[in-house]
Amino acid sequence: VEVKYKLKSGAGRFPNIWLLNHTQTGVPARPELDIMETGTGPNWGDGVNPIRIKATSWTDTGISAGNTDPNNQTNQSAQFVPATPLVNNFHTAGALLDPKNSKVTYYCDGTAFATHTIDSAAGPLFLNFGEWFDGDFNVGVPADPADLVSKEPIEFDYWRVWEQSYPVDTGGGDTGGGDTGGGDTGGGD
Repeated sequence: VEVKYKLKSGAGRFPNIWLLNHTQTGVPARPELDIMETGTGPNWGDGVNPIRIKATSWTDTGISAGNTDPNNQTNQSAQFVPATPLVNNFHTAGALLDPKNSKVTYYCDGTAFATHTIDSAAGPLFLNFGEWFDGDFNVGVPADPADLVSKEPIEFDYWRVWEQSYPVDTGGGDTGGGDTGGGDTGGGD
């Protein structure tokens, strides 16, 4: 998955790009892959502009993993500061999901900055774009509703999804493999 986006300034914003599996019922739907999240609060921004992004992989360790607590969950996360400011510049956020090896690698502007081990990527994953307000990414930097109405939301140039193919094992060793492309499934260029 790759998404090209541009963030806007404004206190209290929480823009995000997620892959979610929310077809399950009764337990937290996992995995949840947060490709890009940021805010304007401490550790994320300067009060008005976001500076760094975060990628998080959530896995279900609740009922479906044999635990009696349905909300038991674990995560791995990493942060990245792009070379150019997040506000008013286009950036790409991406996730290369490798379910065969139970891994996901996160990218920003073509740079891999984290690889996480995930329990599984079974079932469909849905691409979700959002812009919430306040929350953990904006502690101490509340949103001003009047300011939010006058500001533009997160801007998207495109989003793409590819399917990775794996070589057929004929017993002769590693045959390479690679990306079949899969085409542009949305957003346009």
